[in-house]
Amino acid sequence: MEQAQTTPAAPTAVAPSRNLRVLLLVAGAGALVILVGFFGMIGAVIGLLMIAVPTVLSAASSSDEGWWRLLAVGAGLSILAPLVAQVAETLGGLLGVLAGILVLAAVTFGYPYADGEA
Repeated sequence: MEQAQTTPAAPTAVAPSRNLRVLLLVAGAGALVILVGFFGMIGAVIGLLMIAVPTVLSAASSSDEGWWRLLAVGAGLSILAPLVAQVAETLGGLLGVLAGILVLAAVTFGYPYADGEA
């Protein structure tokens, strides 16, 4: 009696990187720190770093995905917002809120929930 040989199916995409998950969670936490604003200026600076550093480090993992563009625009606006707030506080605050929303949206869209998904 012969046994049928089965070959395992080839994966359709690369398994998600644990590093990418951590980077996106850190960026999302940084956006929340800035949006909530409980921690004052020091918290805002730390939140800004928590957005900017993962954005740069996740560029290689993005593989030209749209979510990374959202993350990059959100990071850029989060850097620009305090500078604009020095001149026009309301506009700077609105840019900061928009930046936080963009970063959180990018984290939601880019987070790999299961193998092969991003």
